Amino acid sequence: MDKIYAGLGYDADSIKKLEEVFPILTVTLFGHVDDMIPLSGLLLKLFIDINFYTQEVLSKSLQRSNLSNLKVIKNPDIFNLIAQRLDEFMSKRKNLLSKIKASLSVMHADKSNKTLIYNEIQRMTDNNLIFKRECGNLEKISKEIGRLINLNK
Repeated sequence: MDKIYAGLGYDADSIKKLEEVFPILTVTLFGHVDDMIPLSGLLLKLFIDINFYTQEVLSKSLQRSNLSNLKVIKNPDIFNLIAQRLDEFMSKRKNLLSKIKASLSVMHADKSNKTLIYNEIQRMTDNNLIFKRECGNLEKISKEIGRLINLNK
């Protein structure tokens, strides 16, 4: 659960809304609504992925050994590029979390409407739509930050 909560930025309001909506999904799951099981899993995966890419940047790319390698940097422009990518990552993460929180609010506001919840989750987990695309952007930026920092080894 911690990875899911971390993917929500540990926002207490969002966590509460998810916890109140998710049991409804579980009831719906056992009610055999088509595609609800994969959609619920994809929704949780979205939160886990956000946490994973954040940890890739914070715990892996920015670990002490990598940062100490930056002392011998030959191209000072790399610092600016890393800083730009970090800013971009944090901005995109914040925007994505805002959209997720808005969707959770929509589901929470009418939590008895299983069709609305289903449609909102489908919208959030559709590969062609903004949530997945923005999560994919987090992945790309996190990998780019890792490459930029590791170039200096």
